[in-house]
Amino acid sequence: MLGISACALNLSFVLESLLPGPVPVGATVVSDLSVPGRPWSWLFRAADIGSGACLMALCVVLLAHRPRAAARADRAAWLAATLATAVFAVSTVVAASVTETCAPLADPSCPATMAEASTTDLVHDAVSSVGSTAGVLAVLTFGVVLRRTRWLAALHGAAFAAAASSGLLFVAWQAQPQDDLSGWAQRVQIVALSAWFVLLGLTADRLAPRASSSAADRREKMRP
Repeated sequence: MLGISACALNLSFVLESLLPGPVPVGATVVSDLSVPGRPWSWLFRAADIGSGACLMALCVVLLAHRPRAAARADRAAWLAATLATAVFAVSTVVAASVTETCAPLADPSCPATMAEASTTDLVHDAVSSVGSTAGVLAVLTFGVVLRRTRWLAALHGAAFAAAASSGLLFVAWQAQPQDDLSGWAQRVQIVALSAWFVLLGLTADRLAPRASSSAADRREKMRP
């Protein structure tokens, strides 16, 4: 339920089609929806904060159900992946709280270059970039740790491929003089990572019964 909730809240941008004004999706980033003064901006900020909170709670569950029988390297990788996921969750909350000061397509007075951007805008962009990178690396690491459970590893691998490739396209298209596509790439990455939240919940749920069963088996063996 934590994974599903984090996924649903992270996909709040699908409501942008209901907002007034013809704004081209390909040329806008999702964070533009949260700029103060934009229609329903508080709703998008609240949804992102809620998604980050659910993901942080899921990280606690993942730590509780980490594979204790695995090799030391895999246990360390599991911990690193969970911490990277937590960084992603915290960055989501921070980015939703420290919003951009304006949306370029909706406000012609917005700074045209990074050199002219405000400190708030720079902090928002930096936190978002670090969080997204940590999230993509977490997807890959979980896939490697779960390699013995092939279907789970394959799903994590698919999520990594989608999130990493769309993230690279987002960066590449943003660097173009006429950028009309980066917004689509960013939204694909958000969809991929949101689906991965559900997969994380499934992963924790899959491991929980095994941990309980192992403990029960050990207690049974210890009985005289």
